[in-house]
Amino acid sequence: MADLSEGIFEEGFEKGVEKGFNKYFETGWKKTTLKLIRNLMETMNVNAQQAFEMLKIPESDRSEYLKEL
Repeated sequence: MADLSEGIFEEGFEKGVEKGFNKYFETGWKKTTLKLIRNLMETMNVNAQQAFEMLKIPESDRSEYLKEL
């Protein structure tokens, strides 16, 4: 019986770690992309839409980044 509860715990723990890692990775990716957009806008003197094009950011993601700029 103890093996069963250990297995359930381990499975839950692994899922939690994976979920946490994915969220951390996604957050880091978004922060990095925002920084790249801002850097392009500043150094190349372009607007947000031009920076999106340069970075090939999908149309579906652009409104989210605009909110953060």
